[in-house]
Amino acid sequence: QGECPCVSCQKISHNTHPDLLIISVAEDKKDISIEQMRQMQSRVQMHPMEAPCKIIIIDDAEKMNAAAANSILKILEEPPNLTHFFLISSRPHMLLPTIISRCQKMAFSPPPQDKTIDYLTSIKGVDKMTAQMLTEITNGSLGSALNFPLEIIDDVTASLKKIWAVRPSPSEIVAIAERWGKPDVGHAAVLTILASVYHDIWAMQNTQKPTVFNKIADEMAVIAQNSARPSTQKKLSTLISAQ
Repeated sequence: QGECPCVSCQKISHNTHPDLLIISVAEDKKDISIEQMRQMQSRVQMHPMEAPCKIIIIDDAEKMNAAAANSILKILEEPPNLTHFFLISSRPHMLLPTIISRCQKMAFSPPPQDKTIDYLTSIKGVDKMTAQMLTEITNGSLGSALNFPLEIIDDVTASLKKIWAVRPSPSEIVAIAERWGKPDVGHAAVLTILASVYHDIWAMQNTQKPTVFNKIADEMAVIAQNSARPSTQKKLSTLISAQ
């Protein structure tokens, strides 16, 4: 509906509010570092400058490395006056038990699917079909959908076409495995897409539900028809375990 015109909301929107600090994984890093936590702890010792209190948001909190997570235990147990911490995580089981014990759990449901799709088309600039696919892949998580790498979806779907070919090329399959095995590849994204694909194949076999992966819909239909349900279930379970 557009940005709120008030000064505070404008500053929050542009991440310039002095009493709001959002911590997340840096673009060139894989986790939240202890250095980020040290900078935060230095900043929270100051009194609020404009707002009644200070807000610290740690996004994807499960991505704190061990040193970073252990470094904030004391401040979570005895936070400075007028300071509130919000640790956001879609995988809270990956947080240290000592962190979980210091927090109050608040569960948030995903927004309605049609709202998520509309938001993705307007903000991420994708078509409605792609927005629906992103919504399905991320189980309705808007934040995950906004950050999901579209190029990996194209890579996985193109690779599956080669793997599922009537006469697949062994050299191409080895090349795909080597490419996906490299450390700079988004392994979590690859596994998420593969799990979603096999979930849709399983759904085709059981409920005839159409897939959101339109680029490989025909190939998936053939796999669903020619594969045994227990085999699909086993592959899906393996992918979920790998995740």
